[in-house]
Amino acid sequence: MIIPVEFYNYLREQIRTSDIVKQKVCLTKKGNEYLGICPFHSEKTPSFTVNDAKRFYHCFGCGVHGDIIKFVAETTGLSYKEAAIKIAQENSIELPKMSADQQKEYDEADQIYNVLELASAYFTDQINKEVEGYLLARGINKNIKEQFSIGYAPGKGLLIKYFEKKSIPLKILLSSGLVGKKEDGKIYEVFNNRIIFPIRNTYNRIVGFGGRAIGDGMPKYINSPETLVFKKSETMYGENTAISASYKKNYSIVVEGYMDVIALHQAGINEAVASLGTSVTEKHLQKLWRSGEEIIICLDGDNAGQRASRRLIDIALPLIAYDKKISFVTLPNSKDPDEVIKSEGIELFNKLLAERINLSEAIWLNEYGGKTFSSAESKAVLENTLDTVCLQIKDKVLSANFRRYFKEQMWQKLYNKKGARNGLRKNNKTYIGSNGDKEYTEMEVLELSLCSFIIKFPGLLKIARIREFVSDLTLSSPDFNEFKEWYISQIDMYDDINENKTKELAEKTGFYDSFLVLSDPKKIFLDTIFIEKNKANCELIFDLLSKKYYLLSLKQEYINIINSNKEEVRLKAPSYLKEIQETSKQLSKLSEFFIN
Repeated sequence: MIIPVEFYNYLREQIRTSDIVKQKVCLTKKGNEYLGICPFHSEKTPSFTVNDAKRFYHCFGCGVHGDIIKFVAETTGLSYKEAAIKIAQENSIELPKMSADQQKEYDEADQIYNVLELASAYFTDQINKEVEGYLLARGINKNIKEQFSIGYAPGKGLLIKYFEKKSIPLKILLSSGLVGKKEDGKIYEVFNNRIIFPIRNTYNRIVGFGGRAIGDGMPKYINSPETLVFKKSETMYGENTAISASYKKNYSIVVEGYMDVIALHQAGINEAVASLGTSVTEKHLQKLWRSGEEIIICLDGDNAGQRASRRLIDIALPLIAYDKKISFVTLPNSKDPDEVIKSEGIELFNKLLAERINLSEAIWLNEYGGKTFSSAESKAVLENTLDTVCLQIKDKVLSANFRRYFKEQMWQKLYNKKGARNGLRKNNKTYIGSNGDKEYTEMEVLELSLCSFIIKFPGLLKIARIREFVSDLTLSSPDFNEFKEWYISQIDMYDDINENKTKELAEKTGFYDSFLVLSDPKKIFLDTIFIEKNKANCELIFDLLSKKYYLLSLKQEYINIINSNKEEVRLKAPSYLKEIQETSKQLSKLSEFFIN
């Protein structure tokens, strides 16, 4: 009986890993994981962990790693397929029934897997002294060669003759991607005079090959074509060995090429994988996140590598979350990881790894670095670009934090420079004169009263509805609007912020003038002395101010509507008038309640 791959995935999703492992191991809950004595080696201190969210078990002592099917297989002596059938039967899960076409397809897949294993054995047998010397010159020692089953394809029709002797039909060779057919019908070997790197999936089955030309042959690298078992958008080189290491360290490292993966594994960095001649895809990212929360992107430092990083950012933005992170390592002098390790040593690479930047930093550097923003228009373009980035992030909390980070960077880099304080002035005079010579509209008074109030009572911004109102508030003065946004960001960064703390922070920025105007009791727009510092009273005052502000906004909009020359606009007038009347009633009740 053939079990479809989809059914294996279905079992992993339907049955908790801990429920299966508990049948053999006594587990204790510890945070988000379970801990127990490893059943695969002798130990006194528990190092065997089970993670239901990631659907894996992992032992930090002996390194065993796998899913529920592998666990049952290794603890019972059953094959992987037999273990899956056992799990299904014991959990009353019906085994899949395949159509004749599906049966045919899976029969073909099994044939391809078998042919690829035979081909790998053939390639490893073809390594001669010349090829051995080439591998040693590239820094590939005997142990790593055997670990990755590196081989050599001489070409010249020898592989085809090898399979003819084994009576393997040409049809299967074509389906496996080992040979191809030209337009004239001529059969040729895909790999000719190339170093061969077998590509294995997460279940350690060979699905294809990569070939590196010896000498100056072009193209330098080629991969097997896509087949029934090989999908480049889903498979990564080294994933079969990297998963366990990634789970242990809680991150994966993505590099560009075969030699990069091999060099890192040889240096003890076993969590490295490589995309296969294609851009990193969503499926790649989702697979890697299942074994660790963070994916570290370490593409070549050349222009092509940088462009690939930018493309990856666009793919990653809708997918990231608090437990799905992306970070970046920048390599020096356009080198790849293999070159860095060979020329500078693994110490430098580890240093670069430790200095990696997160996704928000990478985006900021991409958009800000090497550019000038001397005009209001250029700054607006930058802000709009960064806002667009934030809108792509589906996780609302993360999106909000990205937006605050970008605003903080803009304030620091574009506004908080020498003379930035004067940037809040016009004609060397503060926008709001210190002697009170500025005449304010009723709307401006309300706006600034609200700002003064949240400075006096910053705890109000911890209340969701008030926070939302203030965040959505657009002040008439751009300078004070920027101050408001900055103030909100500080509230988010400091749990214990108060007026004195805000003053201390504002002194170091270009917002100090605004702070002085809004907080000075002699110039304040709202007398708060009489207000008792209790939550209920403060909320009530704020509600009174915000409701008055909303009513005034409605009235202004109503005037604009009735004075409009467009009939479709004037039709909105009755609904606005109704809202004004209702809001006036609410404001009256609120005022009465406060007085009483």
